[in-house]
Amino acid sequence: MSNLEKCATALSAVLMFAPMAVFAQSQEFKCEYAKGFECGASGCRTTQIGSRYLLLSEVDSLVAATTEARLAEITRRAPKVAFPTIRRCDADRCDSIVVRADYEGVRVSITGHTDSFFLKVYRTDMGGPALTGDEPVRTGDFVEVVPRHFGTTTYFGFCPAIVKELK
Repeated sequence: MSNLEKCATALSAVLMFAPMAVFAQSQEFKCEYAKGFECGASGCRTTQIGSRYLLLSEVDSLVAATTEARLAEITRRAPKVAFPTIRRCDADRCDSIVVRADYEGVRVSITGHTDSFFLKVYRTDMGGPALTGDEPVRTGDFVEVVPRHFGTTTYFGFCPAIVKELK
């Protein structure tokens, strides 16, 4: 058996146990912000949301696409599988961000691939303090933190369409 045949056999054995489906991102949903804050060394202040919003796929789809892309990296499978993207938008344009999404208990954590951007989306209703007001945390509540020079911008919102509630 030639070296090429040995490599093909070994790769086939690895891929036999790996999911073969390449996950396509599902439909995107518009997720609007409810509140925003800019924070720096001198404290925090409320910021205008204006026309800003997110376009997100269902979080389970983002996690599945992340898992598939990581598996492709580990096995060096060709063609390379892209990590999922989300889009941050305003009235003029949308910017795509390559992300990684992982289950984190009652939340899904979505982090930027090359920066410290992160988004946490709740997958179940919870008692306790709310993210956006006086009500308890609900399925679909999210918090987004974006680094800005020597501070951060934090947005809170609600987008139940992207989450299948934990039972």
